[in-house]
Amino acid sequence: MALLQRGVFEYREFKGGPNYGYGAQLNAASQYSVYMTASWMKENISDRGPLGDLYRVWGDGKQMVKGDIMDYFGLSGHTNDELKKMGYIVWMPVQEKGSWLGEGDDPTFMNMLDNGLRA
Repeated sequence: MALLQRGVFEYREFKGGPNYGYGAQLNAASQYSVYMTASWMKENISDRGPLGDLYRVWGDGKQMVKGDIMDYFGLSGHTNDELKKMGYIVWMPVQEKGSWLGEGDDPTFMNMLDNGLRA
């Protein structure tokens, strides 16, 4: 971690850990890729009660904001080209239904929480 402090502003850079953001499965190291499969997600997340049911995975039928042309993750059975023809901006290739979706903004948000451990 690199840390630069100027006045009240801080810059933090994290390297070397696994990436669990959007698109992580595209470049995941083999030791981490198992956690992004549909079977692992079903067994360990999706089928684990009410909270697991709320967690988004590929092809789950959910959309955060109705009509959001960037959020096609809930759809299943469509190719990238079909989604584009439907009006979606396909910025990440379609993945297996039920597989890891991503944690998009978590790394940004988590560093805003002061836990006393310098993240």
